[in-house]
Amino acid sequence: MAQLGEGYSGQQWHLQAASLALENTWLGGNTGQGVVVSVVDDGVELNHEDLAANVLAGQSRNIVDNGKGTLDPSPTTRDNDHGTAVAGLIAAAANGKGMLGIAPNARLVAHNLLAANGSSDLQDAAAMLHGNAVVSVVNNSWGNLDGTGELYPDAGSLWRQSVINGATQARCGRGIVYFVAAGNGGEATSASSDERSNYDYLNNHPMMMTVGSINENGSASSFTEPGSNVLIAAEGGTNISSTRLLTTALSQTGNLGNSNQYRNNFAGTSAATPLVSGTAALMLRANPALSWRDIRWILASTARTDLETPKLPAAIGNGNFTYRTGFGRLDSNAAVAMARTFPGLPPLKKCETTQTSSLVIPDNDAEVSDRLSVSNCSINTIEYVELTVSIQNAVSSSDMNVTLDSPAGRNSILTTRHTCHGEPGWMPSARRCSVPMNPFTFGSVRHLGENFGTGSWTLRISDTIRTRAPNSMETVSEPVTTLRNWSITVWGH
Repeated sequence: MAQLGEGYSGQQWHLQAASLALENTWLGGNTGQGVVVSVVDDGVELNHEDLAANVLAGQSRNIVDNGKGTLDPSPTTRDNDHGTAVAGLIAAAANGKGMLGIAPNARLVAHNLLAANGSSDLQDAAAMLHGNAVVSVVNNSWGNLDGTGELYPDAGSLWRQSVINGATQARCGRGIVYFVAAGNGGEATSASSDERSNYDYLNNHPMMMTVGSINENGSASSFTEPGSNVLIAAEGGTNISSTRLLTTALSQTGNLGNSNQYRNNFAGTSAATPLVSGTAALMLRANPALSWRDIRWILASTARTDLETPKLPAAIGNGNFTYRTGFGRLDSNAAVAMARTFPGLPPLKKCETTQTSSLVIPDNDAEVSDRLSVSNCSINTIEYVELTVSIQNAVSSSDMNVTLDSPAGRNSILTTRHTCHGEPGWMPSARRCSVPMNPFTFGSVRHLGENFGTGSWTLRISDTIRTRAPNSMETVSEPVTTLRNWSITVWGH
């Protein structure tokens, strides 16, 4: 990095030897050149001194009426400074100024979906496919509100289908590579405890890869949300100022450089996700024939062991999985090295099974279970599992524990008892979640690499006794609920 002459590169701790240490990849000639990454966010300052050289002209998208053209999503308000920080971590240029992105010669396009102050299903769908003729990677450092404890079902069928289309049709069928942040609601607060990425539809899509956050020591960041859909974790810093990340800033909003165009205080799963997106650009530079599924497989296979515990046995990579960091800590060099010669996974297959049920779920903490066999399926190796449950008459989803056990005995914890933020209209005195699981679809990458095998999948549910408020001794009596049906969709090869 010193040889490249970037002014602030010495402060980029996430690029030092103990972390990503990408010099070998860069000096070997791979800096992500020729790969296009889309930053779906609140806009990117396209003429920033450390970004302008890598912006792909005429390909960005502005969807707000702010006096700029439809091709210029550069922010017009200081509040929209998030996307510029994300873009720098991906592809800040090796131009002797400021800092370095993970892929300093990758090309950037931007879509300011989040600047719309509320978007439609159609707009969300369009953002996922924007520039699909040239874009290889889409970075989504955003999600639904953190810390609410609420379930967020699919915003709409158009968004879901657009991601499927992008992953199956773009790049000559190899697919756009989609990454999404796990969320920053994992740190228990008085408002909501045990927020999980499984509560957000963005993270439950089978073709979205969820990224968690670790600190400089390799432990999970306190805020990162756990989930069975978390694939991997990258450096996202902590709430301590000295361990946040240095990156580009919207002009006049940073705390470093001429015109305050840099900042050293960016953190969160929003910061971790672009490090993985940038690594994907390096992987595609090394081997353009990789599919999005190949990227997922390689990232899990090459992840380093981190300090997060407890570790659960996994069928891929270092053999470990945790709900906060997935298969481990991002190892960009190892991922690029494996990408060079990776032969590619066999074609993707999908098997689905639905089972009606009349399983009674008492409101007394007792766990009940049901079993389902996925038969006549030609899948040998699992890549992703979706579980949809329909629970009728449930007053709240906040007091449900839901776990799915595979035939091999590995479990996916999908939701646990938690409290919900008391917003107006949400019955704050009872701390109820307003969205029941009727139906709700959860996603899990926990079983990646697992042999499909034979036997039954086991769904375990308990309806815990809910209290009036956190730390309250007063319980709330609820009616008995019933599991009416549930289904499993297994993706694999």
